Amino acid sequence: MIQLISLNINRATEYFELCKEYARYDGSKYAKIDTIEKARTRIESDIKLAGSEIPKNKVRTLVRWVENNKHELVGTCRIRLELLGDFELTGGHIGYDVRPKNRKNGIGTEILRLALIEIRNNGIQNILVTCNDDNIGSSKIIERNGGILENKIWDEDEGKEVRRYWIYK
Repeated sequence: MIQLISLNINRATEYFELCKEYARYDGSKYAKIDTIEKARTRIESDIKLAGSEIPKNKVRTLVRWVENNKHELVGTCRIRLELLGDFELTGGHIGYDVRPKNRKNGIGTEILRLALIEIRNNGIQNILVTCNDDNIGSSKIIERNGGILENKIWDEDEGKEVRRYWIYK
């Protein structure tokens, strides 16, 4: 059993450990969070994304951590309440990451299911969810949650093809 929880600056050390694990596993965007101070800064900036004064080039986003029944962080989730720029094409409404040691046991499917409930509670009914074309696990997660493949497009920034799925009410 997992739940989506709000960010908490008091758990910055746990979040930092999660970021280090992501970076070791796949050299992900979390590699930039290489100190506890940067982890705290990221938490603070992510909390601000849910507010009314959002920085330019950002969208209103509910960032959630994913916690298991042992109160361990097992993932992260971003629920975008609007789509602008790249999010309209390759980012989508919902992004999620499962901690590498917790992958392949249904957590991703459950994260997306819970995120769909939360985004619909915020008034968005038709939801765009994307993944890299070579990410078979994520495409299966999206399809298990009702995703219908609209198309595939090339992401210039990533140098990869991206699958674009819609999940309708």
